[in-house]
Amino acid sequence: MNASSNFAADDGVPFSLEQCRQRLKRTSSSQERLKLLCREGLLLMQAGHYEQAIASYEQALQLQPDDAETHHYRAVALENLGRYRQALAAYDQAIGVSVNPSAQLWSDRGNALRNLSRHVKALESYEKALTLQPDHPKALSGRGLTLMMMGRTKQALASCNLAVELEPKSEETWSSRGAVLLMAHRDQQALADFDKALELQPGFNRVWFNRGVALLRLGKETEAIASFEQALSEAPIRREVWHSSAWVSWGYVLLKLGQFERAIANFEKALELQPRSYPAALYKLIGLVLSGQFFAYATRPASRGKLLHDFGTVIHFLKYRLLFFVGLILLLSQSQGDWADTVRQVVPTLFSGVIIALLIADLWKNKSKLELVWKAYFQSGILTYFRAAAIIVITLGTYSIADYFAPPFMRWGWANLVFGQPGNIIFQPFNLFSSAVTEISDLTAPISNLVGAIALQFASALTLNLQSLGTQITENQATTGFNYSSLFIIGFWLLLLLGIPFWAKLEELIFRQGANTWKQILIRSTQFGLVHLLAGIPILGGFVLIVPGFLFACRYKYVHDRQLRKTADPLQAREAGVMASTADHAVYNAILVSFVASLFLQQSLG
Repeated sequence: MNASSNFAADDGVPFSLEQCRQRLKRTSSSQERLKLLCREGLLLMQAGHYEQAIASYEQALQLQPDDAETHHYRAVALENLGRYRQALAAYDQAIGVSVNPSAQLWSDRGNALRNLSRHVKALESYEKALTLQPDHPKALSGRGLTLMMMGRTKQALASCNLAVELEPKSEETWSSRGAVLLMAHRDQQALADFDKALELQPGFNRVWFNRGVALLRLGKETEAIASFEQALSEAPIRREVWHSSAWVSWGYVLLKLGQFERAIANFEKALELQPRSYPAALYKLIGLVLSGQFFAYATRPASRGKLLHDFGTVIHFLKYRLLFFVGLILLLSQSQGDWADTVRQVVPTLFSGVIIALLIADLWKNKSKLELVWKAYFQSGILTYFRAAAIIVITLGTYSIADYFAPPFMRWGWANLVFGQPGNIIFQPFNLFSSAVTEISDLTAPISNLVGAIALQFASALTLNLQSLGTQITENQATTGFNYSSLFIIGFWLLLLLGIPFWAKLEELIFRQGANTWKQILIRSTQFGLVHLLAGIPILGGFVLIVPGFLFACRYKYVHDRQLRKTADPLQAREAGVMASTADHAVYNAILVSFVASLFLQQSLG
């Protein structure tokens, strides 16, 4: 927020900061000192020196404690620093000592309440402002943002549209409507509004940040980086509350592009501004792992303390989720009795539904990018299928040999505690629709546990044993004479085939892009395999998955290096390498999914 622009200069008061300070040294008049201190505070705010501005306003309030305007100025400075509770208290003080609180004061108070997520109270404050001045553009914009946060999209846009109509030459109204459109995921329209705001005020840094977010969502990473750079061009001078989020967003794009050094530096800048920023701490840790610098940071005394602090931030944010997760595992693994059996049946069913819902939601999000499916499956060439088949044979052969020699503990995954077997999440909706889960498990053992992790990897993992529900479907089939389970299996298989290229590309961007040396390839391949232990698969499976990770990385490196020699363009080389390894990865997963789906379908029809 740049609310300082709401206040005009008083006549007769020096304009420059230096003139104010010189006059303050010479004058003994309380009234003149009050005006000079307020002007000094305003000029400091305009320069982004909010702490110093607050000090000036507090000196002014010592001279005149009941000056509503000075309380208002101080509140604005506090809000720019993100100290919303103190800002709200200052706004309330301003209202308390004011004979007739202005519409601007009520509107600014609404902003503080909105930033505190007290949306109902914020809405009341905006309505009071609009009662005093129905055509107040900033109150209309603030009300629109609040309504959007309350999920009332239509009303939010109506309020922002009215603000734009009333004040079409205000960058704030265009910025606010753009923010509402951004929250509504109407990114292209939001981008147009941000561009309009920047036409009116090219130096509006917060709009450059929001514009970068819109560009990032639209897949325009290079343009997004330029916007984030512009947004933070004055960051060393003007430290505002959104700066931390801007550093994180910029770092995230760099992380996606494999520019780990710059990404980590950005996350560290975000943590300097907000030491408890969970996204900054988490992405920094991910960047350190992917770049192979984690152990170097952990062993250096200068960085070890920061690393521990980052771990603490992530754990602190996740603590309730971790407690819930651990509690659920203990409940499902240790509890006895009919109620515990019921929970064990209900929870897997719910998670199976969640998996299907996530698949559909992800496909909907990527509906405008379905050309990737065509490129991966049909434009990649027949050799892609031969390579993918070879990788499957090598991976499963490695697993079979390793399984023969591996000690028993290597076949254990955390999902054993809950479901009695290692994790196999992706295929659980197949289990949901299958009439003979036990026979299928026997048929595909020992590879099904591994395949479940290889085919598609989700961030969470729970093995869902729905044999009883499958039996119920079979009974329904016997009654109706129609095989519903087969239709569901085919439908889920098609969903997986459509979604695979998007997930494969995401993994290639994370684990393959930027791995141009054999050392980097080995590190990333190991990370690729071991990260799947989070999915509850056997420990052995995580180590075996290093093999396909390495082979995908070899494909990436071959195409990347060839393209780099041809074009001398590193960005184009990275894109070509990612697309090539994505195609191999997607076809590999599609073959595995089709194989397992055919087994379930065969059993269902049989």
